[in-house]
Amino acid sequence: MKKSGVFFLFGMVMLMTAYALPPLPTPPTSGGSAPPTDTITPTVFITEPSADTLVAITIPFSASASDNTAVTKVEFFVDDVLKTTDTQSPHSFSWDTTNGGTHGCTGPHTHTLAVKAYDAAGNVGMSTVSVNMGNPSYCNGESPPAAQAPQQYTPPQSRIPLTDKDSPHVILLISGGLAILLGALTWKMMRGKHIPDRYGAVRQYIASGLEQGYTKEQLQNTLIKSGWSTEELQEAMTHHP
Repeated sequence: MKKSGVFFLFGMVMLMTAYALPPLPTPPTSGGSAPPTDTITPTVFITEPSADTLVAITIPFSASASDNTAVTKVEFFVDDVLKTTDTQSPHSFSWDTTNGGTHGCTGPHTHTLAVKAYDAAGNVGMSTVSVNMGNPSYCNGESPPAAQAPQQYTPPQSRIPLTDKDSPHVILLISGGLAILLGALTWKMMRGKHIPDRYGAVRQYIASGLEQGYTKEQLQNTLIKSGWSTEELQEAMTHHP
């Protein structure tokens, strides 16, 4: 009985071994072999400024970059300090060499400019140049001229002080003064002739001025400045034609 049991177990093992399924084969990868890794670095170089250029104020800092696939970004550095990142071609930015007026007054010196170009695989291309620089203009005490305030126009002073009440009659008063001056010049040429008419014009001028609100002293001062003497005005005021 024991022997028959052993033979039974041995037969079962042989049967299972004979009908065992083979392992499944490894499925092929789609597209065949794996694509090669991109190891080509972008090509980049600085187009502005040129090496050993003397720079000042604000200048263009530009670069040209290319790659076998595509350039994703370009970084701009000044003395290892990142200034800006540009993702659009043409790659450029305006470099303020004075750093907004904070650049030190160190005399003649150099700056190292660098650009880095990246592609989608993370490859990096780089280019550098050195440029020269002197002191910014403010180190020499130079500064832009201060803006001058516009000069205000000051009208000439009237010979007779005027108030707001008097302003509508300025033209009449000036015209009368010019007429008296012309009359005075004529009188000097024809002194002693037609005195009643001459004095009458003076009295009429004074009477008109008094009606406009001027004082007798103001009107007499105007006549004196026009060439009349105090004695002549006194005679005119007391003379009756």
